[in-house]
Amino acid sequence: TRHHHYVRRDQSEAHDVLLCVGTGNNLDTPGRMKFESSDFYLKSAAEMAALFPDQRDALLASKRIAEMCDVRLPLGQLRIPHFPVPDGETVESWLRAECQRGLTRRYGEVTAVLQQRLDYELGVILSMGYAGYFLIVADFIRFAREQGIQTTCRGSAPGSIVTYTLGITPVDPIAYELPFERFLNPDRVTMPDIDVDFEDGRREEVIAYVSRKYGQDHVAQIITFGTMLARAAIRDVGRVLGHSYGEVDRIAKAVPNQLGIRLEEALQIAPALREQVDADPAVKRITDFARQLEGVARNASTHAAGVVISREPLTELMPLQRATNSDGLMSQYEMHAIEALGLLKFDFLGLSNLTILRQAVDLIRAERGIEVDLETIPLDDAKTFELLASGETTGVFQLESAGMRRYIRELRPTSVFDLAAMVALYRPGPMDNIPAYIRRKHGQEPVTYLHPLLEPYLEKTYGIFVYQEDIMSAAIALGGFTGPEADTLGYAIRKKKSSVLRSMREKFVTQAAERGVAARTIDQVFTAFEPFERYGFNKAHATCYGLIAYQTAYLKANYTVEYMTSVLTAFRSNEEKVAAAIAECRRLGIHVLPPDVHRSHLEFTVDGAAIRFGLLAVKNVGQGAIESIIAARDEGGDFRSLAEFCSRIDLRLSNRKVLESLAKVGALNAFGHPAQILLGLDDATASGQAIQRDRISGQTSLFDMAADDAVLLEAPLPTATELPS
Repeated sequence: TRHHHYVRRDQSEAHDVLLCVGTGNNLDTPGRMKFESSDFYLKSAAEMAALFPDQRDALLASKRIAEMCDVRLPLGQLRIPHFPVPDGETVESWLRAECQRGLTRRYGEVTAVLQQRLDYELGVILSMGYAGYFLIVADFIRFAREQGIQTTCRGSAPGSIVTYTLGITPVDPIAYELPFERFLNPDRVTMPDIDVDFEDGRREEVIAYVSRKYGQDHVAQIITFGTMLARAAIRDVGRVLGHSYGEVDRIAKAVPNQLGIRLEEALQIAPALREQVDADPAVKRITDFARQLEGVARNASTHAAGVVISREPLTELMPLQRATNSDGLMSQYEMHAIEALGLLKFDFLGLSNLTILRQAVDLIRAERGIEVDLETIPLDDAKTFELLASGETTGVFQLESAGMRRYIRELRPTSVFDLAAMVALYRPGPMDNIPAYIRRKHGQEPVTYLHPLLEPYLEKTYGIFVYQEDIMSAAIALGGFTGPEADTLGYAIRKKKSSVLRSMREKFVTQAAERGVAARTIDQVFTAFEPFERYGFNKAHATCYGLIAYQTAYLKANYTVEYMTSVLTAFRSNEEKVAAAIAECRRLGIHVLPPDVHRSHLEFTVDGAAIRFGLLAVKNVGQGAIESIIAARDEGGDFRSLAEFCSRIDLRLSNRKVLESLAKVGALNAFGHPAQILLGLDDATASGQAIQRDRISGQTSLFDMAADDAVLLEAPLPTATELPS
């Protein structure tokens, strides 16, 4: 090997600590796994020759084998999977045809402006070689919609009329003034990145679809490596060195809660941490080891969204392993290495609010016979904006937090534009502009622009910089930049690319001066955009999420019972959210009826003008037990007594713990007081089991069954009015 690494003694100790972290041991655990020497590294040829002076032939054989190997990683070659198109078509011609059909479907009349925008985008996409990518994404989104899986799109992709005409994204980039270059910039060639949200419980169906279409050996989820950050490294090292949780917690909490902070920096800016290190050698030992382990990969897991689809079998390009969250495959290369190989990463994200929307639409259809198409609902619905203005936004996407409720109440939004702006502004830095946005909307403060040329671009945000795209607009309006140049400037600001930013700013100032714009105005523009360097939101993403916020508010305002039923179902495993949703139902005058083995189903259901509690939301009651109860109810009608109930259900699934839980929440109240039921459970289950055994063994005649029924119906429950302590 050309390079080798010598392990010093202090590094060897750190490696031993890391080994303990990985194996869950302490340094002093008897008989634990350990490396007995510091000899574990790739040695140079000279070192190997010195170690094995009598094995010259073996050394030469190793050399010959190495020379026979020729591993070349095919970096930088675009490897888009083959997408099947009709005979006589290419992916390029088929993409153009699909977009042209979509243009008519979306807009009706195809104006010159629309055609020009589509032709421009297609020219960029085809020249970059990405036609197949767009067809693949459009295809799996088409599949999702055919299966009734709700989808939306995040990120910059909604800025493209190609993605809109293909049905990939739900928002019109022309109506919402979304620039294409924020998504794809021909001057700054990057891979397209279309992040698609699916219902959180159904994304696996879409991944399974692409696996079937392109081949199981062509599709894998992507690995991600968790690295040890400052606080985590201290906690791991402290445990390995045998310190108590309290001791280690005190040290870790002295590290400032700042994203990405390293221990070196923490020791300089946090006096509490510095004092502990100076005062206690044991603390110094912990932080010394932790500093060496910072940034080291701690564990491997499946990326939350990333999926790779390849043209050739993946084993020809990378090692694979079993995914950590499923039986599927997972790459052993992380996403940046996959991109370097020229493979495209597809993001399949799960979003619970999409599940809520789909379930609500299904319930509205089932309960009222009304078909709600979320893509065509009116975007100026008065009831929806009344609800938003009230600030009562429990269950409304992105607008539930206390701070956001206050701002939405003050804002009294009147359009999706307003909701998108709030989604974008409600984060550190930009949120300082929210009060001014609200005042200007209501005419309490004059709408001003840093320069008159900015008015057409910032009119809808009342002259306030809200989105990443606004710096692009400023560059186009004031500096005469092209779209690609404006995106390059925005990228340089977001990523703090100082050399690029310097040259782009000089160009901005020069060209703005030619248009009569003073350098002072340019300085003001850059100052206005400073809060967005770290927390800026792109307009395309905010618009998509603003639209989801509107859709959830629309259903809550117009189909309240069905919508709140869906919210309760979506969050049934989260006690706090269920409690908050039930409180919201009470505020709205909707009764949430208790669970009942005669009326409840798996999930929350609409029960007239009320909502019936779902049995799956009851603690300690599994799905199998509930399904067996519902099956028995469907087969034989309502249960007539506790004993008869126990004789009809599967007592292997509905064990004592399950029945106790059902009794305590009132699901068995039809048979008596919960206290009576808890005291009578043993007798009821015993008689139920005996009758089931006789029936299985064939010892029960029709006369016996009638007698059994009489006994079960007459079986008295113990007298009790209070639950046992």
